[in-house]
Amino acid sequence: MTNTAYCQYCVHYRLRAQAELFSAADMQSAGGLKASLEWEQERIQLRFTEQQKVDAEENKVLDYEPQFHAWCAAASPFDEEVLRAVDEATAASEEERTKLASNARQVAEDSRKQAAELLTRARAGDYEAVTRLVEQERIRVDPVGGDIQETYVLCQRVNPSGRCPLFDRKER
Repeated sequence: MTNTAYCQYCVHYRLRAQAELFSAADMQSAGGLKASLEWEQERIQLRFTEQQKVDAEENKVLDYEPQFHAWCAAASPFDEEVLRAVDEATAASEEERTKLASNARQVAEDSRKQAAELLTRARAGDYEAVTRLVEQERIRVDPVGGDIQETYVLCQRVNPSGRCPLFDRKER
């Protein structure tokens, strides 16, 4: 029998903290209440837009840090090889699962190290590193400003069934 891997108990789980812009005291004035309602409407629209992007993306990869969805630091930035290893381990029988899960962890670790090195070079202006990262869909480059945006793999892509091979329980 396998244990269920709950993402929120994993060391690789990331979820952006939500900003609290208004206090109870701010709600006492009409201006504060109006600003709070406008802020909430904007957040609802952002959540809807992000959900549409998630629904449209087959690999559940976003080219910005998600504001409303949890993402996996072990599988980010995106690497097709990591997702392939995760899928193999998830679909494996109990006998094969341990070995394939170990392999998936190793592939993810190697991928993160390679990405960190390439990102450092890319941010220093290395065109070859930028090109490699873009070709592998691990980053997006803003065509106007040249800013580099890493790609983020959502937890729901890596762990759709509660059998995540990259799961590593947090110490409490």
